[in-house]
Amino acid sequence: KGIIEGLLRESFGGIFENFGDLKIAVWSGNLNLKNLKIKRTALAELQSAWDSTGGTHGKDHKTGLSLEVVTGQVESLSVEVPWQALTTQSVRVTFDGVYLVCRIVDSQAFERGGGGGGREGR
Repeated sequence: KGIIEGLLRESFGGIFENFGDLKIAVWSGNLNLKNLKIKRTALAELQSAWDSTGGTHGKDHKTGLSLEVVTGQVESLSVEVPWQALTTQSVRVTFDGVYLVCRIVDSQAFERGGGGGGREGR
């Protein structure tokens, strides 16, 4: 269980404030997390990861807009690991009940750590 929790923190630690109610059935390949609170900086973390792989989602590079999470929660995150066919089948991650309220922030202020100075999105 400790190893799985460490992997979760490494994979999703930049997105979630906590790991809610953790239910692990390691050998069956099922992992369920409930009531995950999304960090204010989660979208910036995702943007940074996406940019490092050459993507452009999350930020409109033409306008320089960035989004900040005002509040967010994931009711359920499920991970299915196909132990018997790990080399031929994919690990499946499913998010259910995603609730996210965001606002537009000034990119330069956000990058300096002062994300509170943004404009409210309407």
